[in-house]
Amino acid sequence: PLSEFSSFLQQEGVSYPRAEMSMRLGLYRKSAAFVSLHNSLPDRTFDMGFNMFSTMTLAEKQQYLGLANQTLLEEAPKLAAPSLTLPSVVDHVAGGIVTGVKSQGACGSC
Repeated sequence: PLSEFSSFLQQEGVSYPRAEMSMRLGLYRKSAAFVSLHNSLPDRTFDMGFNMFSTMTLAEKQQYLGLANQTLLEEAPKLAAPSLTLPSVVDHVAGGIVTGVKSQGACGSC
């Protein structure tokens, strides 16, 4: 796992002070165990991988979460869902409707 951790840091362009490396490696190992467990589930509907959040503490991750203006969500109109028969799987990336997953930084919309 140490070589995978080093490769991850290089791929993500992340560096940490020497004093934090042990803690960050622990966070990476915790993420790796979670990813491995999820990806081993036979009935999963998606695969997990690593990203910039894989070595972040909870407090660091929380800086990226949450709608910046909560009242927008509260004031949004509530719509009734129409009764439709929908396919069980739709791949909007393959259909060219959306792009693949990528980091949007700290926009605050998630």
